[in-house]
Amino acid sequence: MRHSSLICIAAVLLYGVCEAVSQPGPVLPTFCEGYLALVCPPVLMPVCASTGTTYPNLCVVCSAMRNEELPTTLTYTKGRCATD
Repeated sequence: MRHSSLICIAAVLLYGVCEAVSQPGPVLPTFCEGYLALVCPPVLMPVCASTGTTYPNLCVVCSAMRNEELPTTLTYTKGRCATD
């Protein structure tokens, strides 16, 4: 009886740990599908985000979205922002 209680407690604790680890990240827009790497290449192909900020490339924008530093509703245009 004592062993089954310990097993149940361990299972509950393990489930809690698994839940904490497997939290889903933000749902990224489709244009980020090709940019899943954790490190972006040092390629200069500027994009202007709808926030008015120029980013070095689209990979950097998608990485910032994945890290929840930018909203996933953001849009972009190719090239530098006019304000830069």
